[in-house]
Amino acid sequence: FARKLEEYELKMRYLFLILILATYLPLSAQNQTNAEGRKEGHWVVTAGDAGRSDYTASDVYEEGDYSNGRKVGVWKTFFPNGKLKSEITFESGRPKGPYTTYFDNGQIEEKGNWSLTKNYGKFVRYYENGNVHQEFDFNESGKRTGAQKYYHPNGKLAIEGNWNGGKESGEVK
Repeated sequence: FARKLEEYELKMRYLFLILILATYLPLSAQNQTNAEGRKEGHWVVTAGDAGRSDYTASDVYEEGDYSNGRKVGVWKTFFPNGKLKSEITFESGRPKGPYTTYFDNGQIEEKGNWSLTKNYGKFVRYYENGNVHQEFDFNESGKRTGAQKYYHPNGKLAIEGNWNGGKESGEVK
């Protein structure tokens, strides 16, 4: 019996060591800087670090990856309640690519594509109840083009028309 107890204790020590390492290693790999002092790798930014007084200082405000001091890939921001607020794709520190924003109840608020300072491609905005509010298409210059639709909160179509280069083109109903 004593031998089995020793084996059990040894296994428990190894398990404890593995749990400590599994907890410590991911934490030590985030919020690092490179030799030039630039942010590198995965970062988790608390509300206190971001200077957000509308959150508790220890709340996670945003997280994502840096490469040579610039945001890259998908960055997530969070509401004070911990729910996802946005997912924005970055390239070389600037928003570029798909993004989604959320209401604090978890419903999607907007979905689209961003290129530096403008939308491009399909854009959809939603009501807080989950119904579509607006549907637009943007050209490469960031101007609305093609069919544009606006909906009532109950999901029924309110206005539709066509735009070309950011201006109404033809009949708007």
